[in-house]
This record gives sequence, structure tokens and C-alpha cells, in this order.
Amino acid sequence: MRRQITREVRDKIRQTKMKKNRDLQVTFGNGESLNKRKSRRIAEEFETRQEAEERTKERKEKEVKGAIKPKDRLGHFDSFADFDREGLKNKVMDWEENSEVNWTQLAVKYNIKGKDGELPGNAGQLVKLWLQSQGVDTERFKGSTTCTGDRIRRARLRIGTDPKITMPTTRTEAQMRKELRLCIREGEVNIGDFIVPKQYKTYYLNKAENKIQTKVTVIEGRKQPLLKCRQQLLQKQERLLRNKADYDTMNLQEIKNRLEQLCETTDGETEEETRAHLKRVEATRHLAYWEDGACLANHGYILYLVSALYDPAIYLTSAEYFDKHKVKLNVQNEVERPELYLIARCGASDEEQLMYAETRRDDLPSLSEPVQTTDGREYADILRFFKGDHPARQFEFGAQRSGHYSCTCPIDKRTTSDFWKCCHVDNVLSNITDRQAFIMEGPVTSHKATQTVPDPFAKMTKDEMADELTYRGTVTYTDAEGMTKKDLNVQMKHTLHGVKRIPTLLYQSPNASVEELNIQHLEEPGSEAMHDLCNHAKNLLEEIPSRVSTHVAGIVKRVNNLVLNSKDTVRAADMRYAVLVLLQELKQDRETSGELVKLINTLADMQRICYAAAEDRSMINVFRLTNVSFLHYLMIKECLPGEPSSISSRKLWGQYIHSLRDHVPINYRVVAISSIMAENEERQFSLLKRITKSSASYSKPGHIITNILVRTHFQDKAPTSSDKHQQNKISKAGKVISSERTTIPIKLLRKYPREAQTHCERIPDFLLPGYGVYWHIEGEEVVFHDGPNDKPNSDGPKLHHFRATSLKDERKYLQQKWQECLEQRVRVPACKLWVY
Repeated sequence: MRRQITREVRDKIRQTKMKKNRDLQVTFGNGESLNKRKSRRIAEEFETRQEAEERTKERKEKEVKGAIKPKDRLGHFDSFADFDREGLKNKVMDWEENSEVNWTQLAVKYNIKGKDGELPGNAGQLVKLWLQSQGVDTERFKGSTTCTGDRIRRARLRIGTDPKITMPTTRTEAQMRKELRLCIREGEVNIGDFIVPKQYKTYYLNKAENKIQTKVTVIEGRKQPLLKCRQQLLQKQERLLRNKADYDTMNLQEIKNRLEQLCETTDGETEEETRAHLKRVEATRHLAYWEDGACLANHGYILYLVSALYDPAIYLTSAEYFDKHKVKLNVQNEVERPELYLIARCGASDEEQLMYAETRRDDLPSLSEPVQTTDGREYADILRFFKGDHPARQFEFGAQRSGHYSCTCPIDKRTTSDFWKCCHVDNVLSNITDRQAFIMEGPVTSHKATQTVPDPFAKMTKDEMADELTYRGTVTYTDAEGMTKKDLNVQMKHTLHGVKRIPTLLYQSPNASVEELNIQHLEEPGSEAMHDLCNHAKNLLEEIPSRVSTHVAGIVKRVNNLVLNSKDTVRAADMRYAVLVLLQELKQDRETSGELVKLINTLADMQRICYAAAEDRSMINVFRLTNVSFLHYLMIKECLPGEPSSISSRKLWGQYIHSLRDHVPINYRVVAISSIMAENEERQFSLLKRITKSSASYSKPGHIITNILVRTHFQDKAPTSSDKHQQNKISKAGKVISSERTTIPIKLLRKYPREAQTHCERIPDFLLPGYGVYWHIEGEEVVFHDGPNDKPNSDGPKLHHFRATSLKDERKYLQQKWQECLEQRVRVPACKLWVY
């Protein structure tokens, strides 16, 4: 009775582990490979090999002494096995002595089956023992020592002293694989569809011929349909969504108040239009996608991720989520957690990456289909931003990756140190519609855009360049006839501003309608603040020691050694922390100049605002980010004048400072910088690297991608690791940042008059209310009202949102407001003005 109860409890424990495939979740939800799991499982559930040897030896001694009866390993095999006995026996008898025998293969050949109709696990041993029972001498064949009846087998661990009751067991790896295949077949585990099969040559050693030979391996990428990705995102976000509103019971004022709260304008709308406006806003998500390449299993791979942008019109705030669920949660971080869309083995060249353009474009029309929640609410999706590092943006929008026009905006990199020139460029192509129109406008570029090469505009004849330039009005027909091919090429590069082909999503279909593809709202922000801040800070920490006293240089080097050099890999978070530690050290040092402290303080303040939550975006913070980025630029000019000593001029005055000074402040007017950062996506790629390193089979190239998709599916269900410790450390160190109003000495504005005017052109909406509202002069300094205690003025600008405003519209808005400042002769913090 006790034994029966114990067995029932053991079986219930085993069934509980398997309930709802909990053991499958645990197995594939951690970073452990199946081989490692097998080693651990055997170690936990079976006796050690030494214990098995001692037990076997003891049993043999007892059998010899007659204390116990020898085991009958053949059992009732002769009674239940149905096979050609005489044929098997005669075949073995005919074999010559020392012949190599594989008993298991022999059992398969003669269709040996157990009571359950399947091939027994010890079929080879049973065949051999049966032959011995028939008088066949099996010892005369080779390999007989590997399949003797004396094989030592490790027994299962037993409970207590009862030899009949063993520990509860878990499913074997073979059973796990079988269950996983079933889950994939039934759609419970989605591993996407095969795309773009590619052939790779691999070398191997043919041991039989002792030669190195090649074999062709076909490896496909995998892609989850975009519609499926969107649906999965919505399912994960359901608990974060606002409750469905009853718009019919809301009066007009309530609707207007809600729209005003969401930074929406209702000018000129009727009541029905206003009501429909709110319905549309609260039922439309905005998506962003990200692309990058990295090394997995010693080969290059490309990865695309899709995520939603946090929007308070759709999602709860963190405070509202706590009131509803009594759980503290960073809602924005959960909303913007990315979903894996496409992964494939791919090199870094444009030619290889463009192979996936067509399959991605095929998914775009599905954006017009709404997705539904479990309670039937429908949400439309708009593809709004591409967020990725600089090379990824260049590839995605068809810009060149090097040279003087390597930014996706039209600036010449040789003029990055000139604030005025960088902010006064024509044809800023921030969205995909403008880029398509720009390319298809020219007779030569529109023709070459259809070519299936990565850089169709690179090789033009002299006549083609002359035709293109004269058609665009860049040069006259008379001038073109007198220009050499070299002169025309220089002028062509200046005209194209780094545009080298049609954007990737329009590759091979340059005339496709962006409206039909649902990408008419797609923009690239011109920056990715995480990489820009990290690399700009790294450049400053490298250059500053050569420009300051030995004492101050020692402080910078000490912080660098303590915070950064001890790391195997320096992450963006490590660099943020290093900047804050350095700021604290410099503030406490009396020999450090005030300009250097301001330089590091403005950088730290830019970091703080860029990483701030979307809920913290306000007009005051927009104003402050524009001011501190301008002051940071002036401090670089003051602290690091002339040519750099430790790094190149292109490095100091390159892409990073250009993005932070010229792009980020305008982006922040429309969208929270933290929403278009690649921090979550970079963290996802790091996860894939860990999964591959710990659990993938490098000898099976096709296993890499499938393993990633399976394990990310199960890991998404497991609790995610938190970076609270890291964020708390940075937040604590961030208290050292000065929170006072931004002040700029008047002598600096006089020293750099063009830069002062350019800054005014970036904040005209804050200048229009007049002197004393958002700025004033105090002593010898201009004081901007952007401190933590300052509040937006009712006569000042309103906060814009990516729902209703594009980056292109925001630039036009600033130009319009600056023109109003000139027409109304508004007082501005600049000593000279250039009117053009």
C-alpha cells in the first residue's frame, strides 16, 4: 500500500512538470543546450558511473557464489518477437571469422520489434543474445566486446531503501524534440517562413581519400509575416491598453479637452469630425523598425525587429497602470519591446542585404489590415520611423556609407564644425516620399534607379552627368559644354548629396506607390542618440587630456581607467556613468576651468534628456535640449580650439556631434528620443548572441536561425531580466548635473554671431512671445527659462507629436516662425542678423 501511494505521488509530480508543457518552457526558455541538459539530467536522476561499477561488481560476485540468480537479459524475446529466425541464423553462420558486425543494423534489417511494435532500444543486444541461445558463436566476430552482456548501466536513483521506487523523471531530450516538433506543426511555436535560400561553399576533410573537398550548403533566412508580428505585439500589449471609451456619450468639450491633452489640434472641425478625430487617434498605433548586422557562430547575420512607439493616446501611463493593477511597471519600456521580424545569414555588403528587399516589400500592403484585441477592438498601424545606427540608416534610405556626404541629410561633412552651414541646407530628405521624388525627378537618375546594382549612380558618362545637371538647373547648357568629366563629377556629387540609389524598400520597384505600400509616413530621424552620445563622449575623453593641465588630465584618465578600462565590453550605459563620475570629480577639483565643467555638464544634461521617458517630454525640456546642445557646441570650440591633438578632426567634428547638435533637438520636438533609441533592439541582439553561443550547433548552419526563433519564443514568456540596478546607479550619479537655467555669456554670442543667429532660428517659437517670457539678460549673460521650476507660457508654443507632425513639417514650422520674428522685429539674443 505504501509503495502504491509513493508511486502515485511520483507520477503526479512527473505529470505536473509536464502540464501545459512547463518542462518544454523551462528547457528552451533558458540558455542551456539540449546536450548540457542531458548531462545535467543524467547526473541528477541516475547514479554515478563509479556507483554503477561497484553495484555491477557486487552483483556479479553474488551470481558467481550462487547467492542470487543471474539476470535473464533475453527474457521472453523468443515468444513475442516475430522475424525470420532461420534466415537470420543462417546469414550469421555464413559470415567469415573476424567479420565486422553491427548488431543493431542487423536487427533493423530483420524488422525486430518489441511488444509495443517498435524497435527495442537494445535490439542489437537482443539479437546477439538470441543467436548465442541458438548455439551461434558470436565471439568470433569483430566488435563483440562493445555489445556484451556485461555493459555497465547507470541505474535511476531510488527513494529511500525501496529498490522498486525511483525518483520522478523528466522527459528525455528525444521526447522534448518530438514535443517541440508537434508544437511547431500545430502553430503554438511560430518559427516563421523560409525566405531567400542562399548557397554557401564549405570545406571539409575527406578522410577516406585524405583530401580537402568542398560541399554546397543551402541556408535560408526566416521571416515572420508582418501582420503576424503586429498581432503578436498587440497581444503582448493588451494589458497596457486604455479601456475602450464611449465616444457617443462624450460631449464636444470633453472630446476637445482630450485631443488638446494629446497635442492634437481641432481648428475648423465640426463636432462629428472632432469626434471621429479622437476615435482615429485612439485606435492608431505607430510602428518603428530596426536593422543591424552582427556576427553569430562566426558568420554574419542580418536582423530586423519591429516595435510600437509609446503613445499616451493608446497606452496607460506608468502611474495609471499602477492605479489599475497595483504593480509598478515602466509602460513605455514594455510597449516598445521589439518583436523579431526577419533574421538571415548575410554579409555586410549592400549587394547581399538588398536580396531581402523584395520579401520585406511584399509585407507592406498588409499594413492596411487592422489588428484586433481579444475583446474585438481594432487598431490600425502606421509605419512611422526607421531607427538604427548610422550605417543602417544609410543602407535603408539609399545613402552612401562614406565620403563627404555620408549623412542621410545633405550636409557636407567638411562643414560639420560650422553650425550655420549645417542648418542652412536645401532638400532635407527625411522621409521616403521625398527621396523617391528627388531620384525620379532626374532623367538619368530615374532611369538608373531601375538597375539591380547597389550603386547605380556611381558610374555615369560625361553626357549623362551633363544631361542630369542641366535638367535639374544646377548648371547651364553653356557651362556644361565647357566642363570636364571631373568637374561634372564633382558637381554631380554636390547635387546628389550622398544619394546613391533608391531607398531599400523601393529597390527594383522605384515607381511603386508609397501610399499603396503604406510607407508614405516613414521617416528616418538622422540620428540614433545612444550610439551618438556614447561615441561622442568617447571622443571627448580621448581628446581632453591633451588639452588640459597634467593634474586635470590625471583626473580624466583615472575615471577612464576605473569605470571603462575594467570592462571587457564598454556599453553605452557604462559611458553614461563615466561622464557623470567625471563631472562629479571635475566639480570637486579647484583647478578645473569652468568651461571644461560646462562642457561635461552639458553633455550629461543631453544624456539625461535623451534617455528621459516619453511622459517627461514637455516644451520646457524641448527648449532646454536645444539650448544645452548649442552651449555644448560652444564649449567644444572654447575648450578644444584648433586642430585636435589625440584624434582626427573628422572624428571630433564628425557624425556624432552633427547628429546631437543638428538632428536630436528637432527630433525631440516631435518624438521622445528614448522612443527612437536602439537600446531595446541592441539588447535583443545581445540576447541572440548569448543564445547562439550557449545552445546552437555550429556544425549545422541551418540550426542557428531555428534555434534562435524557438528559444526567443519561450524566453518571451519568461520574466525578463531587469536593468533597474544599472538605471538606479546612473540616476543616483545623475544628481550631480546642474539643474539651473541655461546661461550663455554674451561675449560668446558676440564671438560667434552666425552661430548665435542659427540658434535663434532653432528656437523662434520661444522668442515670439517677447523678451522676458522665455529668456532675459542678467548681467553679462543670456538666461534661458528652461529650468525644472519653469512652466510653459500660455502665449508660447504648443508641444507637437509624431501623430500629427512630421520632421519635415517641424522644419517648415521653425522657418515660418523665424520669418514672423523678422517681420515683427522681435528682440532676439543675437548681436547681428543676416537676412537672406
